[in-house]
Amino acid sequence: MSTIQRAVLVRAYGGAAAVEVADIEKPVPEQGEVLVRISAAGVNGIDWKVREGNVRNAFPLPLPIVLGAELAGVVDAIGSGVSRFRVGDRVMGAMGGLGAYAEFVVVNEATLSRTPEGLDDIHAAAIPVAAVSAWKSLYHAGSINPGQRILIHGAAGGLGGYAVQYAKRAAAEVFATAATNDLDYVRSLGTDHVIDYQSQRFEDVVRDIDLVLDYVGGGGAGSLMAGSGEKRRHCWHVIP
Repeated sequence: MSTIQRAVLVRAYGGAAAVEVADIEKPVPEQGEVLVRISAAGVNGIDWKVREGNVRNAFPLPLPIVLGAELAGVVDAIGSGVSRFRVGDRVMGAMGGLGAYAEFVVVNEATLSRTPEGLDDIHAAAIPVAAVSAWKSLYHAGSINPGQRILIHGAAGGLGGYAVQYAKRAAAEVFATAATNDLDYVRSLGTDHVIDYQSQRFEDVVRDIDLVLDYVGGGGAGSLMAGSGEKRRHCWHVIP
């Protein structure tokens, strides 16, 4: 059995030309780890930010480094103590780091989920980072209670779409901003109030908001937090 695999990596920071396909050692799963044979890997902003060195001060990483933050594939081997998966299981998940742009990758079993039947690997690989990030940002400020008024900027994007659905499942009242072409899609997610930011100022429409999720960036959201003293006054900005 070969101990060498192909991977997409960078040896030095730079533009697209810095990325190369190279032969590296195939990893071996250890305690609590799963070796996944990659079928598909998601593409995220963190990949090019790492490649260009934009986050090297905040997240020092040893070079060379294999890119890729999320994956879908099949369990090829398991380490000792693994109880949730068996060889041959289809799995998906976020890496909790990088390394998914390879033929095989070792992942902690706690970060993986079984891929639902009927969901192909390409779509499965595009879900984990956005879904988990949206969940964490929504609940960062505390629990969500029925009737709370939540404003979500960038609701048509990957994180925003999941955040709308999570908030609605928690019985919150959801306000969302989106471009004209995306209004119907955002409504289909269950949004209570959709605001076309290309023709409306959300500040003129929305009042007494308990929580703002900003997946676009920019100022002004804090002014919407007015309300009774019982209302939670948090504004969470997530910059892609």
